[in-house]
Amino acid sequence: MKSGEIIGKMVLSSEGLFVGGISEIEFDRNTWNVADICVDLEKKIIETMGFKKPMIGGIKAHIPVTAIRGVGDVVSLKKSTVELRNIARRI
Repeated sequence: MKSGEIIGKMVLSSEGLFVGGISEIEFDRNTWNVADICVDLEKKIIETMGFKKPMIGGIKAHIPVTAIRGVGDVVSLKKSTVELRNIARRI
């Protein structure tokens, strides 16, 4: 899969909830492997993940690729939205 093909894909948690859409991918500078996906979080998920909802705009979070179960029409995660709270980094 080419890197451009993953941008825009929907991300679903292990419970099947829509987490958001992929806006970027982040590479490890030493290995050139994909380290994280950057996800524009869905408004409903922001509070579930423990982030404060901004008055304007949204929140992006980095989710490590180790949390990905599979990639097809959507990106499915191995983690629930509650578990994502512990591993996602807000940017």
